[in-house]
Amino acid sequence: MTLAPLPDSGRNDSPRWRTYLHAYRHVIAPLRHNGWTTDLDITDDDAFIRCDLGTGTELIITSTPELPANPQVVAGWSVMRQPRGSRTHYTCIYDSTPGGAHADNEADLLPLFEHIDALDVPKPGHRLTTSAAYTSPTGAHHLLAADSETPAMAVSRFYAWSKRLTGDEGYRGLWERPETDGYPMAVFERLGHVTTVRVTRSSD
Repeated sequence: MTLAPLPDSGRNDSPRWRTYLHAYRHVIAPLRHNGWTTDLDITDDDAFIRCDLGTGTELIITSTPELPANPQVVAGWSVMRQPRGSRTHYTCIYDSTPGGAHADNEADLLPLFEHIDALDVPKPGHRLTTSAAYTSPTGAHHLLAADSETPAMAVSRFYAWSKRLTGDEGYRGLWERPETDGYPMAVFERLGHVTTVRVTRSSD
């Protein structure tokens, strides 16, 4: 498993930093699974995600105008690519905030990562697959599996599918694998129906 470590920025013990880390793990974890060092920059006036692409450039991911403490109210994503440490020379690669070029996507996670995935930057050589296994109270089974894709796309799909289960289909989370124990996996339940969403290497 390729999971870039969190940088020791001196803020890691800050309660606010840790709150944001948990709130935005659905954005941060996919980037880290691509091997990209990712951090949160939080000040009294601003909050955004900074991702080092390993090419002398970085991504700045924010919202309107900053990341709110509650990710449920994010109206859309703004992604800029810039030389590391510079906020004066940048290229906007994605903007789903109100009025942006991709505003129809709003805060959907998969379109955001499809644009990031299209960047011509180094990515891990291995591929991952996201799957969802459904089991009914009678024991009937159904398996849904996505195509083999880059780690960032697969992990973002894991979070998107998990959100759909709890947000749209009325499931509740029963268990989730700790991040350091392997690729993402979680179990959900609704009225006796159990769904397991997981990410595995495509060769497994």
